[in-house]
Amino acid sequence: MWRDIDVEHKEEYYARARQADAEHKKKYPDYVYNPLDACNQKRLWDQARAKKLRRTRRQLAKRRVTTAQTISARPLPAQEQEHQQGGFTGGQGVASSMASRRRSRKTQKKT
Repeated sequence: MWRDIDVEHKEEYYARARQADAEHKKKYPDYVYNPLDACNQKRLWDQARAKKLRRTRRQLAKRRVTTAQTISARPLPAQEQEHQQGGFTGGQGVASSMASRRRSRKTQKKT
């Protein structure tokens, strides 16, 4: 493609490149490319990206656990119907049953 373009058309692109180069030199007069700085900058960017990915994975895992806990704490459909009809005689629920377990452990330790 580039080989097939006329020299006149290529000159337009070369002129644009020279103009962009001049603007860059005017904007950043003391800039000097340093490959070591570029490598370090890329390494820091990669580390930050990896840290962000680890954090989001951890947050997703916590959400999955929390969701699983809430699903397991919900009453079964049959129990839910009984509860709506006012005749729910099932367990006390997760929070209250955990509290009663703690109370029973404390009383066992005292004896």
